[in-house]
Amino acid sequence: MWGTSQATTGVPLMGSAGIGDVNPNGNYCLPDLPSDTVSMISWCPTQNYIVASSWDGTVSAWEVQAANQMGKIQFAAMGKAKYKHDAPVLSCCMSRDGKIFSGGCDNKAKYFQIGSQSDVTFGAHDQPIKAIRSLDGVDNMQTIVMTGSWDKNIKFWDIRNTNGQPVGVVAQKDRIYDISVSGPMAVVALANKEVLVYDLRKPQEPYKQYQSPLREQTRCVACFPDQSGFAIGSIEGRVGINYLQETASKKNFAFKCHREVNNIFSINAISFHPVFGTFSTAGADGTFHFWDHTSKQRLHQFKKLNADLTVVSTAFNGDGTIFAYAAGYDWSKGHEFYKKHTYIYLHPVEELQVKPKGPGK
Repeated sequence: MWGTSQATTGVPLMGSAGIGDVNPNGNYCLPDLPSDTVSMISWCPTQNYIVASSWDGTVSAWEVQAANQMGKIQFAAMGKAKYKHDAPVLSCCMSRDGKIFSGGCDNKAKYFQIGSQSDVTFGAHDQPIKAIRSLDGVDNMQTIVMTGSWDKNIKFWDIRNTNGQPVGVVAQKDRIYDISVSGPMAVVALANKEVLVYDLRKPQEPYKQYQSPLREQTRCVACFPDQSGFAIGSIEGRVGINYLQETASKKNFAFKCHREVNNIFSINAISFHPVFGTFSTAGADGTFHFWDHTSKQRLHQFKKLNADLTVVSTAFNGDGTIFAYAAGYDWSKGHEFYKKHTYIYLHPVEELQVKPKGPGK
């Protein structure tokens, strides 16, 4: 069921005293949050489990329940797992069968099965792991996990192996900043602003190679759900829309967002709606928006969080009825502005907020 109104906050907002309105959109806040800023949030594709990695070295997971009560979607969440790395955790994801995967600054790749007693280290890099993605949505790759590191390597792991050796390594020209996967398509963003598109069924060589259409450093990438292209965000408050087929390249464009007068903010996250193919952007300005790239329109603008908070990560759940966003400090203003506030909110998605408004829609 699509929500018809905003949900109320479900738990007290920790650390909210004296820093202004931390929840202007009236969304539900998950309980038992990490003690430091979240680096990434991700949903299980088949169930309403959400996982978060954090700079405090923890990985946490919750089970989310939603109910329509008198026209309002109400959420309830319960912690289902928590484990630690030896350093800040930079990335996380979940597989369809409920396994949690994580990687970070201890250079280790781990998984944790909900209901088990301990985590398992199955892989490692020479430098921090910036991206980890389960490939269980690809035929014959149900046990394969992909990791990308600042050591300039992508590695593929079969988690059934106990020898700690990857089943494949693909060297890159520079550090991996982000990876997005949709079906057999993977988009890899490098520190040198290069973007590579891989067919995961034959990942030895990229299927396509691009230079970012944006002038400044890449911050995030996201595949279109139909695998026809990708969106890319940079530190300069711009988003680029790129189609893979040359016949569609005339539809490529870039646009400015997350800007206030002369202030320009980083695009921290881009997430695509799994049903409608529209997308969200979230930034260091503490705002997030829903967009339709086919009609080049903003579909919905949400209220800005207070000045001490940035939106650091976002994700739609498997059927697109819940939008999760994590708020905290992203270090964009330097260490002297650091404040220890961490929130993960759940927003009940209304169809009008995400349904395309293009011709014939």
